[in-house]
Amino acid sequence: MKAGAKVTYFPGTNIARMRNRAGVNARLGSLKDSVKDFKKDLTKAVGRAAHDTGQILGAIENDVLIGLLQGAVLIQDDMDKTPPLMPIDTGALHAGFKIRPKESGVGIGVEAGWYDTIVEKTDPKTGKTRTVDQYAAYVHEMTSPPYGPINWSKLGSGPKFLEASFKRNSSKIIKGVTANIKRSLI
Repeated sequence: MKAGAKVTYFPGTNIARMRNRAGVNARLGSLKDSVKDFKKDLTKAVGRAAHDTGQILGAIENDVLIGLLQGAVLIQDDMDKTPPLMPIDTGALHAGFKIRPKESGVGIGVEAGWYDTIVEKTDPKTGKTRTVDQYAAYVHEMTSPPYGPINWSKLGSGPKFLEASFKRNSSKIIKGVTANIKRSLI
């Protein structure tokens, strides 16, 4: 209240009359205290909720990662079961296929394929040595034309085996990731 403001009370009570601004301020005093307490309690509750939300988001991120890893394994298995199959000649493609979690600037992910491969293969036709990731890219893109008729060593194998498996299974992977998230929210 302003200094010098006169508050008048109802006779025999400590309830301020609201005929002037001073009386209004006196009557709202307890409301101001209640609002102040509310703000303090709300701040605490929001802090707890933010902490809990952070834990929940961490759990969801973990569930997404698990779902993506499961999806990569699904793709790897599918390349051996559903045409076009991953070709087998020396077994280098199968041995060199890797799955690993990968963090990026935008979040989590999974990398599946041939990368950072030490295993090497010598091309019998040219005698050149290539890493398996280079060889995998070459074999994956071997379409006829331009390569002419290709004699795939394994029945049902062919080009675009990784791409075809990813396309076939992408909706299953999304459903799996979604199911993981839902389980953690229940």
